[in-house]
Amino acid sequence: LVGCGDGSVTIVDTIEKVNEVFIKYRPLFSRKKWKNRHENAVSAVHWYPFDTGLFVSSGMDCSVFAWNTNLLQVVTKFEFDYDDRVNDCALSPIATTHSLIATATEATHVRLCDIRTGAFAHSLMGHSKPVWSVAWSPRDEHMLASGSVDHTIRLWDIRRPGSLMVLDMHNNVNPSLNKNFINPKDSVRSRYVQSHSGAVQSLQFTPDGHHVISSGTDRRIRMWDTKSGKNTFVNYERPRSVSRKTNIAFSHSGDLLFVPSAKTIQIQSVHSGMLINVLRGHFDSVNCCAVHPRNVELYSGSVDHMLLVWTPKSASSAASRLINFDDSNKNSDEWSD
Repeated sequence: LVGCGDGSVTIVDTIEKVNEVFIKYRPLFSRKKWKNRHENAVSAVHWYPFDTGLFVSSGMDCSVFAWNTNLLQVVTKFEFDYDDRVNDCALSPIATTHSLIATATEATHVRLCDIRTGAFAHSLMGHSKPVWSVAWSPRDEHMLASGSVDHTIRLWDIRRPGSLMVLDMHNNVNPSLNKNFINPKDSVRSRYVQSHSGAVQSLQFTPDGHHVISSGTDRRIRMWDTKSGKNTFVNYERPRSVSRKTNIAFSHSGDLLFVPSAKTIQIQSVHSGMLINVLRGHFDSVNCCAVHPRNVELYSGSVDHMLLVWTPKSASSAASRLINFDDSNKNSDEWSD
């Protein structure tokens, strides 16, 4: 499932190959010229966790769509205010008591959209600047994390008013007290509690839900304990350069972290921060990556308009040409002549 900068949404069959040599895949469905497509860039796309008959997309055109995969139609549309762009959206992977889409908006708050009713549920207020990223916990269906241009990460229990805690990168203040310490409109006091020295552009919970990984425009990656709210101070390799919005991903075991870094993807150890390898293949900035939920495959999207599929060296001989995880020469480029 791919969201594109021209407002289109594409579904690609990653099983049936058009060309066995170059591992080229055929798009099953693409909405480029259609009245219900996004009018601006698509910021996020997600399958409904329990049924691939439904997926959601958010766009910079201030809208969120819920799609019927079988009919290839938008069944529910959430429209935001004219200047309230949707920078990110997320669905809980384990929710059984709600069907909410969490949205990161330009209007400084997180809005929850209910797929069942087609209406907005409520808003989570606390950030003082636009929100760029949101992520649901894989352990608690009511826990949500949000990252903002105000340099902070907030953890929420959507059943309660206000945030549970605001994460401090220096661990100087008890995170559970930070929510009262910070007045969102008080920029002088707010600068003393920061999660990053720049905007928070990506959030992802570890598969076990005990930690959340964040990346920012300060080119820092941090791991936070979700129970204490403390920074674990793991020394991750810094990405070479960052886009306005990126997506990081975990391996199935939760031991490896895939981080977009300029035209490459860094593979880092989650627990030690050690740089294991660098994947090269794109010709422009990489802005997203995702791991297949069952197969050992990594997908990456880039400004170069290409979606690449990466497999470990132990895969089939043809697929192994895409990536060599064990290549000791990290400066080699397997896509060049």
